Amino acid sequence: MKQPKHPLVFGASLSLISHKQKVALYPKWSSQRSYKADCQIFEEAKKRLENALGYSVQFANLEKGATGKCSYESKTILISETSDSLQAFKTMIHECAHVFLHERIRLHPPTNDFEKLLVAKQSIREMEAESVSYIVCTRLGIDCSEYSFPYIASWKKKESYLAQSLKRITNISLTIIQLLDDL
Repeated sequence: MKQPKHPLVFGASLSLISHKQKVALYPKWSSQRSYKADCQIFEEAKKRLENALGYSVQFANLEKGATGKCSYESKTILISETSDSLQAFKTMIHECAHVFLHERIRLHPPTNDFEKLLVAKQSIREMEAESVSYIVCTRLGIDCSEYSFPYIASWKKKESYLAQSLKRITNISLTIIQLLDDL
């Protein structure tokens, strides 16, 4: 296995900080930040993820501020056509994480209390998907912490679900890493 260029660490405590603290820590961050870099593995990763999920990944003109969108019904992942390749890669991983983690509960009735909570709380779904994206990108040597940490923190409320989500985040991160690790 390839060694990550950056240590693989998930800062759960960062997700507990207030908005005021986030702004103090990350004054330049905004939800529309774009990475000005080239991601050489995007096309091959896209093919592998499309095959594994049965979803199509496409570029589209999305509403202002949105970098990606997942449609479970049409099995389509849309990525903002204004994204450069690195932002597009990170967004693709985020949206694929939604498919792996949340497709069943979005298309079928929840079967337990945690699934009911997932359906009700977008904050949990976003925190899980972005955490997977951060872990996968870090493993592949892509530093997206400047975007991911504040994004995760922006969705995190003082909730008690984090322990349940960490196992799901870890499992899906490993699934995606196994698909892409040799890129």
